[in-house]
Amino acid sequence: MKHLFCLVVFLFVGKLLAAESPSTNSLSNTNIPVAATNEVNSTNAPPGTNQPMAVTNAVKSTNPPVREAKPQPELAKLFRVKPGFRVEMVADETMVASPIAMALDESGRLFVVESSEDPRLGGNQKGLVRVLEDSDGDGVFKTSRVFADDLDRPASIICYSGGVFVGTAGQIIFLKDTKGEGVADARRVVYKGFNAGTNRLSNAVLFNGFGWGLDNRIHCTTEGQGGDIVSGTPPNTQSIVLKEGNFSFDPRTSQLFVENGSSQLGICFDNRGRRFVSYATAPMLLLMYEEKFALRNPYYEMPGPILDVAGGGTADWLYAIQSARAASVPTRPGFRRSLPARTLRGGTERGIAHFTSAGGTTIYRGNLYGDPYVGDAFMADAAGAVVHHEKLVEEGVEMVAGRLADEAGTEFLSGKPGLFRPRQVIAGPDGAIYIADMGAEFSGASDKAGATPGLATVKGHGHIYRIVPVSFKQPKSADLAKAGGTNLVAALMSPNGWYRDTAARLLYERQDKKAIAPLAQTIYSPVVPPLGRMSALHVLDGMNLLVEMHVLKSLEDADDRVREHAVMLAYKFVPPDGSASPVMWTQLTKLGNDPSPLVRYQLAFALGPIRNNGRNQLLVNLLKADLGSKWMQAAVMTSLTQDAVEVFGLVINDPAFRNNPGGRDFLRLMFRMLAARNEAAEVRQVIELLRNLPEPENFALLREFGDELRCSRNSLLAADANVGALLARARVVALDATMAENRRVQAILFLQEGTAAQSEAALIDRLDLLEVAQVQSAALITLARFSSLRIGQTIVQRWPLFRPYAHKDAIVALLSRPEWTQLLLSAIENRSIAASELSSTEALFLLGHPDQNIRGRAERLFVLPDRAQRQQVAAEILPVAQLVGNALQGQVIFLDRCATCHRLGRDGNQGGMDLAEAASWPKERLVTKIVNPNLDVNKQGMLQFVPLLDGEMLTGFTMHQDARSITLCQENGVNRLLPRFNIQAIQELGVSAMPDGLEGGLNRQQIADLIQYLVVAPR
Repeated sequence: MKHLFCLVVFLFVGKLLAAESPSTNSLSNTNIPVAATNEVNSTNAPPGTNQPMAVTNAVKSTNPPVREAKPQPELAKLFRVKPGFRVEMVADETMVASPIAMALDESGRLFVVESSEDPRLGGNQKGLVRVLEDSDGDGVFKTSRVFADDLDRPASIICYSGGVFVGTAGQIIFLKDTKGEGVADARRVVYKGFNAGTNRLSNAVLFNGFGWGLDNRIHCTTEGQGGDIVSGTPPNTQSIVLKEGNFSFDPRTSQLFVENGSSQLGICFDNRGRRFVSYATAPMLLLMYEEKFALRNPYYEMPGPILDVAGGGTADWLYAIQSARAASVPTRPGFRRSLPARTLRGGTERGIAHFTSAGGTTIYRGNLYGDPYVGDAFMADAAGAVVHHEKLVEEGVEMVAGRLADEAGTEFLSGKPGLFRPRQVIAGPDGAIYIADMGAEFSGASDKAGATPGLATVKGHGHIYRIVPVSFKQPKSADLAKAGGTNLVAALMSPNGWYRDTAARLLYERQDKKAIAPLAQTIYSPVVPPLGRMSALHVLDGMNLLVEMHVLKSLEDADDRVREHAVMLAYKFVPPDGSASPVMWTQLTKLGNDPSPLVRYQLAFALGPIRNNGRNQLLVNLLKADLGSKWMQAAVMTSLTQDAVEVFGLVINDPAFRNNPGGRDFLRLMFRMLAARNEAAEVRQVIELLRNLPEPENFALLREFGDELRCSRNSLLAADANVGALLARARVVALDATMAENRRVQAILFLQEGTAAQSEAALIDRLDLLEVAQVQSAALITLARFSSLRIGQTIVQRWPLFRPYAHKDAIVALLSRPEWTQLLLSAIENRSIAASELSSTEALFLLGHPDQNIRGRAERLFVLPDRAQRQQVAAEILPVAQLVGNALQGQVIFLDRCATCHRLGRDGNQGGMDLAEAASWPKERLVTKIVNPNLDVNKQGMLQFVPLLDGEMLTGFTMHQDARSITLCQENGVNRLLPRFNIQAIQELGVSAMPDGLEGGLNRQQIADLIQYLVVAPR
């Protein structure tokens, strides 16, 4: 039987390949044979219910007659396409108007959503769906009918069960032609309530994308406003609350599932099943984990799920054909940029910009363009009139995008701005990508002098194009609607993702038991391509026929993609008590050394519910293999709902782990989680493990854990009286000038965990001229946590004894309490402390101080910064961007002037603001940001005033926040973890936390060196 099935697979897949091949030599003159049609489900019942669908008079419009294909000579005048490809129009303006979304069904019919912006639709908010058919198989659509109209702002569409789901304003509607007349005589609201109920939303909420997932669900995207969603399918009525904007549903049962992330412009999947969503200015965002994992550990908050694959780099720069209104375009959120036109090779004038109106992304999964294109991203931008292409490369569990060398300074496809407005790109059964073009903007455009000849007929209309190789010949297509179960299983082996997805969907729809045997054989057959084996696993799961044996076989598959998905499905065979079967546990344990980081990543998630012996050590092994990955750290953390202290013990006693930057990051995550749990026995165990570490590591790590405990209204001393002895030891170390400097510094900082009565005198003695700067700074930072007036008086009195390095810590301390600030102002008035010791942001804080007396005194000493003067200074220094800088010299300047509050790779304050994106900024922008930071203030870097209930008044910018705390980066680079229960208010001051004048003392070459380092430094 197995050999017979393999023969069927070989024959059917061979015919699929022939149907998709661009070569005329491989084309057949006859239709591809398929299995008998009696296996096809012909029910008219809507998805998610056994009830008959109500038949309505759903269509009002008049359908056009059949039209004939016409020559397309004008396309060469409209487009420039990558050499080796050509553009074909498969539906012209007589067929579609302002298409914004489309989907191809199993019979090759193209369903198109037409936008309500087209004035021919009456200017109201109603849109419609058309169905286009290619009656003779030449690849050009011959008929166009209105499938359904009177739809409220339709924006997305997906095929299912012989009909389509359409996303409209606040509803998902299922439309179907039950009479075979080409129109949707039946429609049914499947989901509704997005603008009503307990979590009311704006009427602007739209469903902007659908995608069929390997999990046999339809994934839906909205723009991230959350809200209630209600199933309209009795008797299975269900309601969920969307956390962000994305969700999925089972089209057979109508069950709803909350998903993470949100999207302006749809969703797509790659061959591994990874989900990509899009925004207008960031079209390629990868979702790194499933929402269910974020909900698993209530004491741990996972990082945001979205990874910007392009990362703001040059890969997503657009090189559009220049137009008059393309001179200045908004880039990524937070800034605008004007970029000049460039003359490229051949004399073509193109404008350079970032995405401003991206229409979503499609990951190429076909076989028409060749293997080098598989897995690449294609995305449309209507404003730029381009279809952009990026190469995606895996880096660990992440992905990065890059531009191909042969597309440097150009685009895969570019059209005339204003005439070509690509809204969506999808893949077709022929392996080509199809483009929905909304056509010319409705701005009264008409043929004038200089207009492109021959294009008058397309203005104000829409088109559907496809991009094919120049040698492409239209193949015969396989009609999967007529395929039986065995042939559908065979279609899972196709190298074309469209066939695999469509076959998987049809198998799920029909639940054909005759497909069980060939599906199971697919998993075991070595001749089946890996993606076919992977798809078969999920189809069996969707039919509730997946058994442990299938997963066990796939866990040892030669292909890492199959192993990864087998790990994803393994949890289904773990009983509630967490005891995986011996054979399952043996297989999972072996994967701890899997060469694929993606397999190891999924394994870390999968171990969450498992309780077999050795599970904790396996988690630690996975963590150590990818210690620098924040995603692996997150996967391990979300699995630590139990046994967290045991895992902590396994890593804390490893010096290599403690001294690794990734290891320290993970320990901080564990401190936060264990402190949030705040279970007395666990806390004591952690303290005991930390106390026994060598000095000064025990001081430093206990202080970090103590900060977290305070956010749970606990402390080291309250949790374990033995900490008192360690505090006494720290005082001894602090006073001993023979000890190593770092040991003394960490001991002094650890004294924050004690009381002022115990430590104040010893700390004040450290404010002495004989002490090194780092010891003085540590003493000032620790003293600032206490409140006696004596401390402020001593800081002012001993100012002349401070080394310059410690001046900033002294100023930050004096500004933190009003009574100390009065002493500072007196010192400035009598000139014992220079006013110039305060930065522009510190002076601004005083000028707006809540204490009227302090505010009045400050007004006599300081003036508001002159913004016009800073702009003039920036303009004078701007030519520095043209100088050639020395990155090594720039690194020295960065460490001296920027590292207090910023990080770049492993340089600087690792809790500070990340400058990784600076590599993608023009040097002119970097000059401006350094010299005039308030010209363009990013909300993340805005100066904040945070008064505390215990009397402290702090300024800085928020680096991290959660339900328990915020982390405030102060001007001296100290990251203060502030419990929310102690925060009186958080007030944004409307200026950058980065002070003016950081360029002071630098010559122009030194500024160029700093900029060169910011651009080329390792990330």
